[in-house]
Amino acid sequence: MFTESKLHVPANLAEALDPQWLQQALAEISGGAAVVDVKTVDTLETMAAKVRIAVRFADGHTRHFCLKAFFNPNIARGAGATAIREARFYERIAPHISVRSPRAIAHIDDEKQTAILIMEDLIHAGAHFCSALEPFTA
Repeated sequence: MFTESKLHVPANLAEALDPQWLQQALAEISGGAAVVDVKTVDTLETMAAKVRIAVRFADGHTRHFCLKAFFNPNIARGAGATAIREARFYERIAPHISVRSPRAIAHIDDEKQTAILIMEDLIHAGAHFCSALEPFTA
């Protein structure tokens, strides 16, 4: 059975980077370990903001994540349905298919029509995302 998170979805990046919020948001993979430090590694904002972060836990371990959300209020108004659909994909579909995808934790607020994804940081893990400005072959 699917149970949805009731955790508050941050309205802005400062809220999303708050160690107390991240501790709750990451509890299912960290066992509730205290977050003692959060560092922003990189930020890219096209439609959605993608913010790569390093999170240090009380046990000394650091894990790398990528937050994805619509924090820009000019964009967020029309993007809620898109954010929720993507979050539901990672919660409900991705665990059951064989397509490789990053592990992600989704927090959704249907009432406010918003969502945030916390994904493993694939760039930190060695991935490279191509752009239309660089040549590549199939």
